[in-house]
Amino acid sequence: SNQASVTLTLSADTALTAIFEKDPAPPPPPPPPPATPAGLRNVALGATATQSSTAGAAAASLAVDGDRSGAPAASSLALTNSEANPWWQVDLGRAVDIHSAQLYNRTDCCGERMSNVVVLISEQDMTGRSYSSLLADPAITRVQHAPPMGGRLIVPLQVKGRYLRVQLAETNALSLAEGQVLALPTDPLVPDQSLLRNLALGR
Repeated sequence: SNQASVTLTLSADTALTAIFEKDPAPPPPPPPPPATPAGLRNVALGATATQSSTAGAAAASLAVDGDRSGAPAASSLALTNSEANPWWQVDLGRAVDIHSAQLYNRTDCCGERMSNVVVLISEQDMTGRSYSSLLADPAITRVQHAPPMGGRLIVPLQVKGRYLRVQLAETNALSLAEGQVLALPTDPLVPDQSLLRNLALGR
């Protein structure tokens, strides 16, 4: 029973019963977050990247060059024209076990453009498909982040895929300083030069 009772005798023929409820048991602690697998690396570094359109010289490949500076002056920013559902996509070369994605925003201005960000992961190339068809495809993993992403957005995934796409669920220009895909590589471990570079620069 969840109750305990105590009888207090006031006289020979009078009794007073007091009922005390037990304190409810505290809720169990939340489970610890899953451990980060050893050996993760950025498998998007130097991979083939494409995008829905290109503003000026801001090519899709500039978001997989290892430079997260986020300013056009540094010539390391992928940028599309303003359009409906602009996208940026990277081909990892083969299907890998993706742990998470880290997206780095433009830093000189216009960071609020990266709102309603949708991350799509597929084992098949998504080029040429409409945004609505991708959303309706059960074989594609989808994660949406509605608020402005700020300087960096970390997207936990835990999914297998070859293609990762970043797309806006609105009309705007998509700008991406760097798109990193952390995964367990299927080939021998090669040092991630972007991480070494950023460590050397103190970033």
